[in-house]
Amino acid sequence: MATYTGTADASGNWSIPVTTPLALGERSVRARQALNGVDFGALSSSFAMQVAVASPLTGTVSALHLDAAGGMWFRDGAWADQADTIDFARGSAATYFDAAGDLQSAADNVLRVDYGAGGGTAVGALLEGARTNRLINTSTFSSGWSGNGSTRTVIDDGAFDGNADALRVDILSNTGLNTFQQIGSFTIGQVVRASAWVKGAVGEQIYFLSDDKDGAQVLVTFTGEWQFISTPAYALTVTDVYFGFEIYNRAGGAALPTGITFDICYPQYEVAAFPSSYIESGGTAATRAADVLSIGPVGGLPFEGYDAAEISGVVAFRTAPGQSGNQVLWQIDDGSEDDRLRIVRDASGDLRFIVTVGGVEQCNLDLGAVADSTDGRIAFRAAAGSFAASLDGGAAVTDGAGTMPTVTTTRIGNSYAGEEWFGHVASATLYAAALADAELVEMAS
Repeated sequence: MATYTGTADASGNWSIPVTTPLALGERSVRARQALNGVDFGALSSSFAMQVAVASPLTGTVSALHLDAAGGMWFRDGAWADQADTIDFARGSAATYFDAAGDLQSAADNVLRVDYGAGGGTAVGALLEGARTNRLINTSTFSSGWSGNGSTRTVIDDGAFDGNADALRVDILSNTGLNTFQQIGSFTIGQVVRASAWVKGAVGEQIYFLSDDKDGAQVLVTFTGEWQFISTPAYALTVTDVYFGFEIYNRAGGAALPTGITFDICYPQYEVAAFPSSYIESGGTAATRAADVLSIGPVGGLPFEGYDAAEISGVVAFRTAPGQSGNQVLWQIDDGSEDDRLRIVRDASGDLRFIVTVGGVEQCNLDLGAVADSTDGRIAFRAAAGSFAASLDGGAAVTDGAGTMPTVTTTRIGNSYAGEEWFGHVASATLYAAALADAELVEMAS
């Protein structure tokens, strides 16, 4: 990789002269400042660069920097490869969208850096809990798929990203369940969500359902482009259910017009309060294992350079597409839930910074509600009698009492108990220092 030397002015604007044009695909620049011989900052993401490692006001050097979106990793005073920086495990393949917006599959134990369906700029590491797609043959639309009052044709490479087949449906009559798959062995009361990508003519409509009941049906208006859709969370009243599309109105109103044509891709049916990333299935239901990202223990510490007396940090994230229970963004613990520091989105959708010692909360800073699928940044400080956090540059929320826990392990996107974030983590930077409120506000902005 070519190396160029530049300087920064008093406002922090970098000037890096280049004698020849940068090669296409060269995506990052590292900035080095002579501060105890340690790399000071990171400029990442081509054409949208931002300083990411040093605190903005005092220049305190980070002890740990994980930049999944920018592909840069800093640990133990040096830049390192991902494999030398984090411990990551997932016992199955899992899907994500690449920079071109194409759906790809990451192999077992490979971290997913997701760009979203639109591609372009990386959102971050996609970290989800285990889920099962109860549908079968979701890429071939072969056995298990049927329909009434329609013709159904598998279209080769018909999906929006060209990586999979799509099912084209022509609606001929109002018979109900124009295309469907019946699924059994559920439990009454289970909450389910159906989801899929669809494409139809602008303004035309179809009903999408997670069962053949009123309340499990949602009206979809096509945009003319591929669009992601999902049904409302629905508590089952029967054990055998239907995933399907139809023009029949189960609320008792008039049916939709016949003669419409639309395409279906990446269908999914989950026992869950909100949909997750697509899980491809064959002749049986398929399960995606949980993403587990952690560091340590390292010599009995959560990471090299950890200071048991004080810690600060900033985490950039995107929330899950729905809410159910606690969703843990970041946690340092002792191998239990009794002693820990954590950032969690609670069951009401509020983001909190919580410190616990011996099972007793020392602080619980409520930073307010964060909507589903929303980007944000949280900066925090923890020291005995001095806890604080800022969300998106808002005023620091503080607590002046409490002690610090003894901890050994860093976790990102999950807790010791397995409470998964179910969203994205773009970057996380930790400092072995108690940064001031003003620094936290600046870092979270």
